[in-house]
Amino acid sequence: MCEDGTGNWIYPCFPSKGAVDLQEMIRVAGLYAGYERQVILEDVSFGIEAGEMVGLIAPNGAGKSTLLKTMRGILPALAGEVALMGRKIGDLPVKEFARNAAYLQQHLELTFDYSAREVVLSGRYPYLSWWSQEKAHDIAIAEACMAYTGVTELAEKSLGAMSGGQRQRVLLAKVLAQQTPVLFLDEPATGLDIIYQEEIFRFCRELLCGGQDGRARRARAVSCRTLLLPALAHRARRSSRRRPAA
Repeated sequence: MCEDGTGNWIYPCFPSKGAVDLQEMIRVAGLYAGYERQVILEDVSFGIEAGEMVGLIAPNGAGKSTLLKTMRGILPALAGEVALMGRKIGDLPVKEFARNAAYLQQHLELTFDYSAREVVLSGRYPYLSWWSQEKAHDIAIAEACMAYTGVTELAEKSLGAMSGGQRQRVLLAKVLAQQTPVLFLDEPATGLDIIYQEEIFRFCRELLCGGQDGRARRARAVSCRTLLLPALAHRARRSSRRRPAA
């Protein structure tokens, strides 16, 4: 358990940079990905270590989102393997996967008019039994993540009534509330003006660096976190073999 900076204890948390040995968090080997009979990506292989922020750079339709969905297990791999922290993703139970990797999808359609607080709290579901409700530490984590992304004042506001920038910060707070060592962010700045784009990437840099300010520490932002996003990043990964989507 970890102290959240205000006297409350939050679980789970992750060790600081000095306590973590860099390790390969993600391994993709000979991956073929696509949809049924249409192969989008061919023979993709790479590894990502802890503490890296990796950007996928390619034209529209080249398969960036397809790769992320396949790595997250949303799309089945046509061939090849994806491993998360040394284990094949197909061997991971759903909740265990969700406790190790969070995914911010490119387009999220909400059927119901959920408030920001409800959306962020849903990031705690991987830690709950089907019959249980959020406990005090789940609420504390959600509140810390909302404070970190600057949406505390929007807690009771519905997502449908928010601007694009506000909505994206709420969704980022949700994936942070999962408290995972790996984050998959699919076009997190799409549709945002330049100010909000810079803010989203500032959050990413802070998360990667372990969070030097109080907000990041309260949100349990950790240095061993690994981020993978189709956007500007410290390390770019280009697929040498790809077919554009039709």
